Amino acid sequence: MHRQSENDDRVEEANETSVSMGLWTGIICGSGLHAFVLLVITLRTNWEQEENKAKERVFASKIPTEMPS
Repeated sequence: MHRQSENDDRVEEANETSVSMGLWTGIICGSGLHAFVLLVITLRTNWEQEENKAKERVFASKIPTEMPS
């Protein structure tokens, strides 16, 4: 009976190690994929076009000069 309990403890410990290892592997892979996707988006963006669109939005907006009463 004692030997079975030791085996169960070892199996449980191995399962906990596998779960935490899988969790960390998933976190690291997900972070790496996220960084890669952001890099691709950043490199493929036409920044001059984005600059022009931002300028258009800024200059198209009007600042109110009179305060409503």
